[in-house]
Amino acid sequence: MRSAEEILKELVLKAQPPAGCPIVLTEWKPRNMGEPNWIASCGNMEVRALVRYQEKLSELRRLDMEVDWSSVKLQANGRRVAHWILED
Repeated sequence: MRSAEEILKELVLKAQPPAGCPIVLTEWKPRNMGEPNWIASCGNMEVRALVRYQEKLSELRRLDMEVDWSSVKLQANGRRVAHWILED
């Protein structure tokens, strides 16, 4: 099982978001068997970057359904959150 930080790094490297555009992974309690224990979100990106992000996200949600959240300390609304943003 890979860490949330590893999954986040893969998304960032693939999407190559512009400065100021966040990418966030949030811990998620699956409602059904076979659902990932995480969700992802991103800020506004130009179309090519968004396509790269969505392609990688689809792959990761299929291959890495369970993420290790043990090293993530930041919490929001009772869920652990891993985030990335490149400042201007």
